[in-house]
Amino acid sequence: MSTHIPPKILVIPFDRAARYPELDRLGHRDVLDRWRATDRSTHSPRLVAVLGREGDDWIGAALVTARPHTAYLKIVDVVGDVPVVVDGVVDYARNTGAVQVKWEGWNVESDPFAVGFTPLRAPTAERFEPERAFVRWIADVEVPEPRYYRQTTHFTCGAVAALIAQSHAGSAG
Repeated sequence: MSTHIPPKILVIPFDRAARYPELDRLGHRDVLDRWRATDRSTHSPRLVAVLGREGDDWIGAALVTARPHTAYLKIVDVVGDVPVVVDGVVDYARNTGAVQVKWEGWNVESDPFAVGFTPLRAPTAERFEPERAFVRWIADVEVPEPRYYRQTTHFTCGAVAALIAQSHAGSAG
């Protein structure tokens, strides 16, 4: 029987204007440009950094977001020791009461299946970015995955929720 030892993590709000020399030390000088490219301020962006044995050096980090009042955490990007960082993100999500962790497919370069993720269904739109996404359920629930409709603006969430509900109920065309 194996015992899971959660990694030591540091969770801090992500500030697009801040410098993070720890990311430079990880060899990812370009990652901040990528992380700063999109304004995620309405989705509570945070850095989840996994600390090394000494407790002050980072062995990896993830940029995560979540819409307010939701029970999930979304990994936008991971750098460093990916499996250990994903474990840290999952532990953090579990401690916040989240029931799932999603991982955008923009730059999933490691094997998401090896760290417990499964692919989400393809979106209904012909062209969708990112083209793939993954989910890892951390709560002991079974939820059938409805058809996915993309929210195209910040005010279409009601319409998208209605389409998903209709699809889930079997009444969507």
